[in-house]
Amino acid sequence: MESGFTYSTIPARADRSKKLQSPYGELIMTGTIRCSKCDTVILKEGACQKCGGLRCYILIYWKKRIYKIRKDKKNGEPLQYLKALDTLLEINRQIRNKKFNIYD
Repeated sequence: MESGFTYSTIPARADRSKKLQSPYGELIMTGTIRCSKCDTVILKEGACQKCGGLRCYILIYWKKRIYKIRKDKKNGEPLQYLKALDTLLEINRQIRNKKFNIYD
């Protein structure tokens, strides 16, 4: 007797041994780059889209505290977008390698 019903196997539990991969890969970062004048998130190179400001800072939430990085560690100059992006990428690299220290 053929009833027309098909059986499918549904796993009782998800396989947790496989690590979930992010659809964005390495693009997800901790921290944002924001304008120093109006606190708008800056997403691309150049001046702030809202107020035209050139200076920016990195806003990072780390171990239940908010930190603002406003100057370059090496020469003490205020951050602009490209330098802020390089610094943010380096911070995220150190976080992934578990070597990040906010005070260094």
